[in-house]
Amino acid sequence: LTIAITDATIDDYEEALLEVSSITIIVAGGQETEVLDTPQTIDLLKLRNVSELLLRERLLARSISKIRLGVDSIVLSKLDGTTDTPPVPTQKIDLNPQGPLEVRAGEDLLVTLDVDLKNSIKVHKSGNGRVLFRPVINMNSGVSGLVRIYGLYTVDNGDASV
Repeated sequence: LTIAITDATIDDYEEALLEVSSITIIVAGGQETEVLDTPQTIDLLKLRNVSELLLRERLLARSISKIRLGVDSIVLSKLDGTTDTPPVPTQKIDLNPQGPLEVRAGEDLLVTLDVDLKNSIKVHKSGNGRVLFRPVINMNSGVSGLVRIYGLYTVDNGDASV
């Protein structure tokens, strides 16, 4: 199972640091398996047109009915230099796929979490102008062809190496 996260830009902000504290897989029957237990901080605004790898985990072949995302905080840095730290209403966000996600032997299932930051951030117009965070996250899945290469690599085309 490979889980990645992505987002588009949002006006008025230069940084949106989301702290993901855990990811739990819930299979048919309700059994839970925590697959991410080391918190990660992701700047969502650096993810326009790209995805950040959250985890890659070997799982037994099974049907996933839900992914639970633990979110501890979000810190929003505005273009004017000020910072908003809206409260996270619930620290566990249940993501329900449309139908079960099937982890099959020998295949890599890619799940992309697309955080819709533009619709997740609400500025209270009346009163004190307080900023609210109501996460809107879309989930896409499919068999992965994802490849990440770090460092130097060699391509051998049969006649010569490049």
